Amino acid sequence: MTDGLHGELMRQLSCSGLPVPRALKPGSRFVKFLALVSATYQEFDPDDRTGGTSSSALSALAVEKNRLEAVFNTTATGLCVIDAEQRVSQMNAAAALMLEVDADEATGGPLADLIRPDARSPADARSCSQLVAAVAESSEWRAPMVSLRTGQGGVLPASLAFTPLSGSCARGFAGGVLAISDMTQQERMAWQASHDSLTGLRNRASITKYLSAGAGERPRPFTLLFIDLDHFKTVNDTLGHSVGDQLLVAAGARLRQVTRPGDVIARLGGDEFVVALPGLTQPQAKRMAERILSALRRPYEVGGERVYSSASIGVLSSRATGDANAILRDADLAMYSAKGSGRDRFAVFDEQLRVDASKRAALETRLRGAMARGELQVAYQPLFSIATPQLVGFEALVRWPDSSGYVEPMRFIPVAEESGLIGELGRRVLLDSLGLVRRLHASHERGLYVAVNLSGMQLSGGDLPDLIRSALARSGVSGSELRLELTESVLLENKLEARRQLEEIRGLGVRISLDDFGTGQSSMSLLHEFPLDSIKIDRSFVAGVTTDRSSRAIVEAIIGLGHSLGYEVVAEGVEAEEQMAELMDMGCDVAQGFLLGRPLPASQAVALAAEWVPSQRHRAPDGAAERPAFIA
Repeated sequence: MTDGLHGELMRQLSCSGLPVPRALKPGSRFVKFLALVSATYQEFDPDDRTGGTSSSALSALAVEKNRLEAVFNTTATGLCVIDAEQRVSQMNAAAALMLEVDADEATGGPLADLIRPDARSPADARSCSQLVAAVAESSEWRAPMVSLRTGQGGVLPASLAFTPLSGSCARGFAGGVLAISDMTQQERMAWQASHDSLTGLRNRASITKYLSAGAGERPRPFTLLFIDLDHFKTVNDTLGHSVGDQLLVAAGARLRQVTRPGDVIARLGGDEFVVALPGLTQPQAKRMAERILSALRRPYEVGGERVYSSASIGVLSSRATGDANAILRDADLAMYSAKGSGRDRFAVFDEQLRVDASKRAALETRLRGAMARGELQVAYQPLFSIATPQLVGFEALVRWPDSSGYVEPMRFIPVAEESGLIGELGRRVLLDSLGLVRRLHASHERGLYVAVNLSGMQLSGGDLPDLIRSALARSGVSGSELRLELTESVLLENKLEARRQLEEIRGLGVRISLDDFGTGQSSMSLLHEFPLDSIKIDRSFVAGVTTDRSSRAIVEAIIGLGHSLGYEVVAEGVEAEEQMAELMDMGCDVAQGFLLGRPLPASQAVALAAEWVPSQRHRAPDGAAERPAFIA
């Protein structure tokens, strides 16, 4: 940018210690001024390349210096020249007036003493910290809306822009110019209406307007990325909302860094962001999604903590419709597809996602109606001690009868979790299960327990210990007669919070069981990280225990590991006597499965408990198949 300036002008600027504005944009006032001075040199000294300074050139330079000072001191924009030590080396009248300070007194002082955030706004404090960092790094920086404290105790709503300057003299001068613009009330209101106050990005209303307006004129191709931070709730729950807010700000800053100047970034709310990418084909958009994933998975230093996060991204390409809500909805569906596939990845929208979403919505409507009408039932599958043999308890299983038989739990449980119905459903199952134990007490059958499965959503609420405590007190059941079963994925979702709640629940006498052991990726680490009493061998291993050497080895290893740690080991899905014989030889403690008994209504479960006679064949309750004794 400065290559075309007169050589004498460059030498004079460098040796005087004034910054050479290589970073200024073409067409700026300062660049125009330098061009005018250079032209003056050329006019008065067109052939001089010797390095000498003519009196006419110096005179012209003095004239232009006076003009520049006049512009600097009379412009309505506040200007502060910042030196390499982050001190205010010069300030114009507009800046002094806006900040309500004496220019002479402020000159020479630290930038941080002059630009002070409104104490009531953490976002403004972050902006001022970012400004100091930008000056230190000699990088461009802008904040479209910051509330500053003035020298007289007032508040100045302003927009700030820092432009770094650099020079080439021996002293290595570095610094820049800070521009301060006083926002009018109308400007402030317009900005606040279209921007997120925390991150400074566009808000939902703004991006919706952008997506709706001029769809026919929108560049082709066009891609929208829907971004959701993974495990953000964990950060909020464990480190606090202040750290969570800082994480959101940092994530927004990274999105600015990796996207192009023409891309539009918005925060929809919570931990959801969108990036509109005009002019990118789907392959290009995929590469951009990978860049964003890479940027967002790097650890964050926020609130004095090192925080790890990642993102799930939905990619929606070349949508012709101007319906912004439909665009956001479909991109959101793609994002949930990425999250359901394991997080820290992106997924591209296709029409099948919308079909699946429609089916889920219909199933949710049916589920709400079924719960309101009390149609969901709890069935109880018996659990038997293998060595004794003896009935030791029941596992509570939710059943939803319909015209075709039953709706599979794997279909409606995820819908209950996504819709928020799982909390009420889990509460009902818990109370019903404790009601079964109370009925066993009434029939003089004691010592049996009931096992209830927990969803990750139930743990995430934070009030599960209170629910368990209240339910036990209401039913008059001892905590030792209740067992809670959780899968590895539930525990891994929020380790710290899960451990805290489980320890509190275990303090009530309730036992904790790790379900489907061996199917996850972190089974071994969970055994010493969480307060557990038993582990359940997944049915997939039990099914192959007599036919597959690997399955048999895994089952034998799990039993040995569990016993070495003092855990009870339970095998689920036992359907053949040969499987039971193998489990008995291996020393497994408890078994359940169709061989031993199918899930029963509460009344039949009570009858089974009353009539069970060890080591003998026995009459099954009405409606249930006869169960063979598994000890000869």
